Amino acid sequence: MLGSCLGLVAAYRRGWVDELIGRTTDLALAFPALILSLLLLAAFGTSIGLVVFAITITSAPAVARIAR
Repeated sequence: MLGSCLGLVAAYRRGWVDELIGRTTDLALAFPALILSLLLLAAFGTSIGLVVFAITITSAPAVARIAR
């Protein structure tokens, strides 16, 4: 849901908003998703809510690019 909202905002607003979301998405896609998820879980502990948050954060950039 986060990724689709970001992609739709980037497509609708264009200009500097599109550039900012696009560059942030590219930066997030540069890191492997599994390593980023493990880093988040190691830093903040393991709970179901944090696992869902880690999956959301690591999958949002790919979904944003598709939605855009």
